[in-house]
Amino acid sequence: MLQELLNGIVVGASYTLLALGFSIVYGLIRLINFAQVSLYTLGAYLALYLTPLFASWLPGHGWVAFSLSVAVCGLLTGLVGVLVAAFAWWPIRRAPTISMLVSSLAVLILIEALIEVVVSPLPMVVKVPVDNRVHEALGGHYSSLQAAMLVGGVALTFLLYNFIRFTKFGRAIRATASNVDSAVVLGVNVTSTTFVVFGIAGALAGVSGVLVSSTYGVASFTMGEIVGLKGFTAAVLGGMGSVWGAVVGGFTLGIIESMSTFLLPSQWTAVVAFGILILVLAFRPTGLLRTRASDRA
Repeated sequence: MLQELLNGIVVGASYTLLALGFSIVYGLIRLINFAQVSLYTLGAYLALYLTPLFASWLPGHGWVAFSLSVAVCGLLTGLVGVLVAAFAWWPIRRAPTISMLVSSLAVLILIEALIEVVVSPLPMVVKVPVDNRVHEALGGHYSSLQAAMLVGGVALTFLLYNFIRFTKFGRAIRATASNVDSAVVLGVNVTSTTFVVFGIAGALAGVSGVLVSSTYGVASFTMGEIVGLKGFTAAVLGGMGSVWGAVVGGFTLGIIESMSTFLLPSQWTAVVAFGILILVLAFRPTGLLRTRASDRA
């Protein structure tokens, strides 16, 4: 059981990064941005090429090359997130919410289709040039890459929280999330703020994709679909629009899902995850942490 708990904490870190992306975009413009699911996949595929490239430039420094790859993939998927805002949100920003939702789904399908056609429809083996040794803790085992995924998820969560809470741009995000009209009166550029939030969400999704594909050694053009929906479930579970809600939801879902494998066959993990989504929407749609205006984004 301790092994399942460790696995759940590690998986929860990846769900948390995706949930954070969903939450900050929803907290700002009340949009469920499913396009970031494809950026999770895009990050994994960018790392397929960038990690070996950086490793060839830095022989004998595998962890440095891998860290650099994670950072660059995050920057690139963040840039794509900004482009998504510019071409899939901005032109229809005054349209009904359903139109923006369909637009984000169209981006998801487009990017996945491009990866399938341009790269390969077959799963790709991911090799990382690091010493991925196995460690023991609490009676369970974890790899160095699993530890990197957990540390990366926690570090990015705290960076995002401090960015939103203690920077001028973070105050602009919170002001816009609280009341758009008041933010405009205060001189906040709502459009640029929204673009940056899309970029942050894209970067978080891309980094999560790199860490997960590197840890488990495989990438496929549909890899983001189930994991992305689980990230959405985590955001709803914790409280859509809340940063700490995304954290609580991500780790809670990861632990529950992993612990369920102790009692049920592994094929039931998706049933457990989406069963939780249905129950939360039915009985506590505000999530475990009720979202206040000051907590959004």
